[in-house]
Amino acid sequence: MLLTEKRNHIYLNIRNLVQGASYTVWAIGLMCLVFAYPLINVILLAFKRAGKFVGLDNYKALLSDSVFHDSLKNNLKLLLLVPIIIFLALILAVIINERPKGWKFHRFSILIPFVLPIPVSAIAIAAIVAYRGGLNSFFEKVGLDFLVLDWLGQGNTAFFIIAFALIWREIGFCAILIFSRLGNIDNEIVEASELDGAGWWRKLQHAILPQISGVLITIVVLEIITVFFYTFEWVYVLTRGGPAGTTMVVDLYIFQQAVAFRSIGIATAASSSILALLGLSFLGTRVIRRILSERKSKAQRHLYIADNSLIAKSNIKKTFKQNNLFITKFVNLINLFLRQGLMWSFSFLFVLPLYFIIVNAFKSKSDYGDSPWSIPIHPTIASFKEAFGRGEIATWFRNSVVVSFGAVCLITISAVLATYYVSTGSKRFSKFFRRSFIPLIAIPPIIMIIPLFVLFSNLGLINTFSGAIIVFSGLLLPFSCYLLLGFFDTFPREIIEAASVDGASKFRTLLQVILPSAKPVIGTQFVINLLYVWNSLLIVLIFLQGDDRRTLSAGISIFQGRFFRDTPLVMAASLLVVLPMFLVYLFAQRSFRKGLMAGAIK
Repeated sequence: MLLTEKRNHIYLNIRNLVQGASYTVWAIGLMCLVFAYPLINVILLAFKRAGKFVGLDNYKALLSDSVFHDSLKNNLKLLLLVPIIIFLALILAVIINERPKGWKFHRFSILIPFVLPIPVSAIAIAAIVAYRGGLNSFFEKVGLDFLVLDWLGQGNTAFFIIAFALIWREIGFCAILIFSRLGNIDNEIVEASELDGAGWWRKLQHAILPQISGVLITIVVLEIITVFFYTFEWVYVLTRGGPAGTTMVVDLYIFQQAVAFRSIGIATAASSSILALLGLSFLGTRVIRRILSERKSKAQRHLYIADNSLIAKSNIKKTFKQNNLFITKFVNLINLFLRQGLMWSFSFLFVLPLYFIIVNAFKSKSDYGDSPWSIPIHPTIASFKEAFGRGEIATWFRNSVVVSFGAVCLITISAVLATYYVSTGSKRFSKFFRRSFIPLIAIPPIIMIIPLFVLFSNLGLINTFSGAIIVFSGLLLPFSCYLLLGFFDTFPREIIEAASVDGASKFRTLLQVILPSAKPVIGTQFVINLLYVWNSLLIVLIFLQGDDRRTLSAGISIFQGRFFRDTPLVMAASLLVVLPMFLVYLFAQRSFRKGLMAGAIK
């Protein structure tokens, strides 16, 4: 009897192992290929030069390189943007959540910078701040000639433009995450604070912030990673690290060392140094997270409670307000104007580069020179015809479709199967898998690029769509799994058990029971990943180097370098790049928000 039970136990363990492997093999394989192998090899390559072991020579050369010092300082300066981004995003999200007049338009407009490809946004901003561009033209017309500057030709102003671009893009995504979380807070606490006579700021501080501290911590971590490690596209298109290296950042430094100077050892030494810095910052954020969670629990014990004494105090304050009705109405009116002014100002800034692209794409060079901001009086499509004739737009578009949809479909299938089993299968099997998502999301692609390039060169996968699809799939899988796991963990277990009792297999339960309810979350990760792959520049520059393999984002950055003096032509090509993903966002925005609320930020 004991022998039979032991055999059954062994059989059950083997069955669970085989079943877990069948569901997670693609996800584990891709993440090991794109993360585990490069992370080991980036450390090993840092001790080699031209294939020979050189000890710490690469690190010594790195530490003596003033360009690396400047790039590290610039990245640290950019971290100062994170509090600004979070603060502005929080204010915008709270105002939109109050549903003021025009709030739907504001909710739509704040994500436009996130939807636009960074190379296209950078090209538009570069054209606006060019010496003969839209910004200086505006200053000249309003009599502010002293503000006419070569904005990208001077170190301080060029760095300011990069900082502004980062803030402009990141505010919207952070605001929509906060807005999605605000839909699930306990409104009784907010109403109790209003009864207590709390003003707008006090209500935000004591009744709202403690309830959304979890998502705020997540956003802070994401923004630190983004601002420090994801500035390559902005700097590459806007300044190339100039003038005189004043806007050089770490990821561009690594790229130049590896691609332009072929100094693989120094590039990997810089990558491994940043990896160590990332590990220390990750440990620091965990400590901060623990401290903030303790403060949150303390704050919750001091939140407003609508008891009898509170009601008595609120009655006194209501009487005071009734006696000062005119003052109260006047203050409320001022607050309303301030909030509306703030929202419309930000919406104007969010839409401005897109407006600049659209109006100038239909102008001739002479019309653009007369007025960069006006609507074209005699619209023309000549620039579109020339862009198609010169820029190989059709080829770039085809390549973008193949790479983007190929990668996103592989990511979706792998992530759904893996997270479904992790959520509903063996807990022992899923424990390690769960803990790996956040650290892998935090690792920037630039750290893995060099070992992956060496590996894919040996495998013959450079300049192939399959190679780019594998790289994108591995990089984005941790985020997709993290996104989907929030939904699978909250799916009612009673429904899954009922399907099992009715004889449905695990896979059939997934297809017929769970997936119909998971459409918003799957749609959200599909759209986010599609935007990332479609808009990506760094991966394409490394793994798709051939002229016939470039995607739209890489192609438009080269196109702008060739025809930068013909702004209408560059804007026409930029609009062709923007249009597909903008239409996707236009039709998928409702599903996108539902997906965030269903599991993205829980």
